[in-house]
Amino acid sequence: MFQGVHDPNEEKVVKSLRDTLLSKGQLPEKYDDYHTLLRFWILYRAKQDGPVVLGWRHPWEGHGDHSHDHVPEDKVLIHE
Repeated sequence: MFQGVHDPNEEKVVKSLRDTLLSKGQLPEKYDDYHTLLRFWILYRAKQDGPVVLGWRHPWEGHGDHSHDHVPEDKVLIHE
């Protein structure tokens, strides 16, 4: 499938991504190579994790009950 020497962890991720895309019929032949899929995965992860890493978004944002908007008023601490 992939020629050359690759990092085993990266190869596992790329193989999983490739298998998923192929099973859904969403992998055009011209993009079916190791480096293209790896770049896609890196960009996907950067989009997901980048705002958190840069401090633009809280890591729990969008995860349901962990939102700070749901703190009961009697539990709010006021610092003076």
